[in-house]
Amino acid sequence: MRKTVATILIDTTPETVLNAFMNFDMLNGWWGVEKALVEKRKGGMYVLASLKTFLEPKVLTDN
Repeated sequence: MRKTVATILIDTTPETVLNAFMNFDMLNGWWGVEKALVEKRKGGMYVLASLKTFLEPKVLTDN
């Protein structure tokens, strides 16, 4: 089985990073999320949707 590991450094506080995963405006600005359902509790639901991502054509090029 293959495994990929990626690490990034984010120059902010842990609280800001956690808020970015819970706040719709931050999710929209960061990932382009169009809809979100986030229950801020242990075991709560976390659903993100971005229809634009799936509807817009993507073109990859090596230019």
